[in-house]
Amino acid sequence: MVLSVLLLALTFGIAYFHYTQGLFSATISAILATIAAAVAVGYHENVAAWMVGGKFTEEADALALCAIFGVVYLVPRVIFDLAIPGNVRFPVLVDKIGAGVMGIWAGLIATGVLAIAAQTLPFGPDVGYYARYTINDTTGQYMGMGVQQDVTMYDVTKSPTLNPDDENHLLLHQDDLVLGLVAKLSDGGSLAGSQPLAAVHPDYLAELFGQRIGIQVGARHTLVGAPMPVVSVAGVYFQPQLVQIDGEIQSLRPTDEQVQQVLQPTDQTQQALLIVRMVVDPSPDATDSDMLFRFSAGSIRLVAGSTGDAGADYVDYHPVATLDRRGIAVACRVDDFLFAPLDGPRTIDLVFMVDRDRVFGPGSKDPPYRLAPGTFLEVKRYSTVDLSDKKVEYGPPINRDKMGVLRKTDVQKALLALGAQQLTGVLPPQPPQAGVTTGDLGLDYEDISDSYALFAPIDVRKPDANGSVQLPNGVSGIWQNRRFGTLSIPIAVPVSVASAPGTNTINQFSPIEENNQLTLVQVHLLAPKGVSGRKAWDWGKHVNDLTLADTQDMTYKPIGVWVRAVAKEEDYIVASYANNGNSFYPINAQASKTKPVDVWIGFMVPPGTKLQEMRLADTAVLEDLGYTVQVPVTTQTTQNSVSSPPAGSGAGSQ
Repeated sequence: MVLSVLLLALTFGIAYFHYTQGLFSATISAILATIAAAVAVGYHENVAAWMVGGKFTEEADALALCAIFGVVYLVPRVIFDLAIPGNVRFPVLVDKIGAGVMGIWAGLIATGVLAIAAQTLPFGPDVGYYARYTINDTTGQYMGMGVQQDVTMYDVTKSPTLNPDDENHLLLHQDDLVLGLVAKLSDGGSLAGSQPLAAVHPDYLAELFGQRIGIQVGARHTLVGAPMPVVSVAGVYFQPQLVQIDGEIQSLRPTDEQVQQVLQPTDQTQQALLIVRMVVDPSPDATDSDMLFRFSAGSIRLVAGSTGDAGADYVDYHPVATLDRRGIAVACRVDDFLFAPLDGPRTIDLVFMVDRDRVFGPGSKDPPYRLAPGTFLEVKRYSTVDLSDKKVEYGPPINRDKMGVLRKTDVQKALLALGAQQLTGVLPPQPPQAGVTTGDLGLDYEDISDSYALFAPIDVRKPDANGSVQLPNGVSGIWQNRRFGTLSIPIAVPVSVASAPGTNTINQFSPIEENNQLTLVQVHLLAPKGVSGRKAWDWGKHVNDLTLADTQDMTYKPIGVWVRAVAKEEDYIVASYANNGNSFYPINAQASKTKPVDVWIGFMVPPGTKLQEMRLADTAVLEDLGYTVQVPVTTQTTQNSVSSPPAGSGAGSQ
């Protein structure tokens, strides 16, 4: 405990200096040190806010603490020394003993502030070999590359939570002394304000320890929430219980820490499971150079409680799990390293085990609840969200963010094996209805089907069953067995022109391989009615970022897109299809002369696959598809046959 020894030596050094100065000088120094410590702890966050976002963000609290203490102590001390240059005589014994006692007090106060400042710095769990809670090195076994390997985990907390039984203290308890003094002064004392210290920092030293664990040294330990909020809360929800798995490989956990299969309060009348949906927006201040948002349960706290006649009753709650988008709680220790890619907004559901009386208020029975006044969420120190009087209902609804928290492969497999869970009080997922929007894609959903059919026939002007064609207006393609393997119509062409003269038409696509037993799944979408011109085609920029995902989280990229557009009450066709896996971009500037009406996006998927959702990048834009892929019945076109467009797709209709 190097820190404890250094502070011990510094304390006695300060005491000896005051001992030589005499009782009068030492008493003035002790009083000024006490006042300076109270002001420094009470106001250092206000001063640190001026430095947040700059070069010294990580060290802002420590610098503010030391600076305020130094100024408040030194300025009046110099004034006193100038005003009273002499000393006051006391009996020798009284003078020496009194000076020593005052010196020890001044030393404890000064080193207490220094100890608090040291613990605000972005170190690891220990500061100078002193950790607020007991930490150990543990060993587990993991099957890596087919070989059983011993894995050592360093600086692991003794308990999964910040257990008071594992709490450590400095040899002289200087930091506890200073914080206890300031807490007393702020709760009805001379520093009392609108709220006591404990309403914001129920246990400041435990809070500082939590902010240092589960985050690598050198990574960001803070999250700046100003001038624009990086963290917001989309909703707060309640569940009586949750299916649970461990967020770590089980063989790396001690046998006494194997998580229960069901996460639920021991006493439902006293405790509750609270789920806070946290949204983290992309920001250079939130990520490290690899664009990862690093956090831990210890670096996030939900503060709730009340202040009564008996004093502050506020408590810090740390997440006990993160909720997977399938409705499964993924347990985490307070010092587990958690990561989320911040290449876009991340939606993370945090699960807390809370006391009902503190969080919901006395007498709470059934949802909907209201969070108690003064409740707030803090993320990595500087980002806070006020949750006072926030409504709490059953939930949450499905998380549309596909990425969320990164999971280890073994954990991801366990989640897939369990599948989606039905949450209490939440309506079962229903397939999307026609007309539902697809978010950032900008189109409305119509239906999904297994079909190789193209909505309009293309006359290849050749009688051959196999061949290739290059027609006017950029129409080109290759067909086999009278089915298009590739088709390109980059410039909008009237359907009447594309199908003329109507003697050798093809209106079918072919799969990637005849024997691959893949099915062409068509997602039928509608363009919004109120948008025209180039903006009506903006969705085309996102097509290659779309995927269909099944219940096992396998994804399938588009193989083509074809569009029915209109101009002057005439139907046009734009299409791009390639069963050889080549990328495509079906829309160009000239397409903006027409207005899209129907959009079909094609995906090749194995029959029997149960499709779950369509995603744009990492965000679900169509959820709960619940669609099982079948083998479609293929109707071959023949010479002299013309296929009609689907019902309702006549010229000018939408």
